Amino acid sequence: MLGEIVEPYVDAGAVRRLVEEERATLLLRYVDQWHAGVRELTDGLAERFGRQVEAFYFLTPPGARGRPVHRDDADVLAVQIHGTKRWRVYGGPPDGNWQPERVDGDPGDVLLETELREGEVLYVPRGFAHAAVATGGTASAHLSLTVREAGTAQLYALVRALLLTGDGIAPRPNGDAALLSAASGLLAHFRDTLAELTPLELVELARHAMRTERSPAGRPLGELIGAGATDSV
Repeated sequence: MLGEIVEPYVDAGAVRRLVEEERATLLLRYVDQWHAGVRELTDGLAERFGRQVEAFYFLTPPGARGRPVHRDDADVLAVQIHGTKRWRVYGGPPDGNWQPERVDGDPGDVLLETELREGEVLYVPRGFAHAAVATGGTASAHLSLTVREAGTAQLYALVRALLLTGDGIAPRPNGDAALLSAASGLLAHFRDTLAELTPLELVELARHAMRTERSPAGRPLGELIGAGATDSV
């Protein structure tokens, strides 16, 4: 719970040893869920971009690489908080059939190589392979702000939720005639619902659902479209 101190939870001494002696990177996930200042930042960006925004904190020992070359399923804003970090950004995926994962093969040509200093921000587009190494004599600390875009899975989920908003159909029809009537009613409801929906509205609704993390099931389509339209960029 936000603001609540839970003890014991992590062995602080063991974490320090891993970072200092074994040169491990410390990753704190979803900082926006438990740090009020970071939450205010991500909420403001989400409002501005009309997207879901989350925050991850990385502490990397000097000379160490935080993660291997990989692709993220989100646009990334890397905010350097302490120390310096040298970033390499490679090309994006050739098509839409890619996975957010480690790149074991050749990531391609380096598009950008730069050293990020305290107070500077680097933008890495979604799907572009990248990796970073802490430079200088001190550890590097940066905040990764992930700006998440809707994908096919979110579109499927939104359509499914919208189609489940119908009422007035018996949940357990008895007999062939009643079952056929229920099937007819469902198909009519599906056609009417989808006839109202445009591709742009579907995308905006999916983005809105990701931002608010509230299920659209049970809400009128007009209300959903109205809510989603206010968050368009």
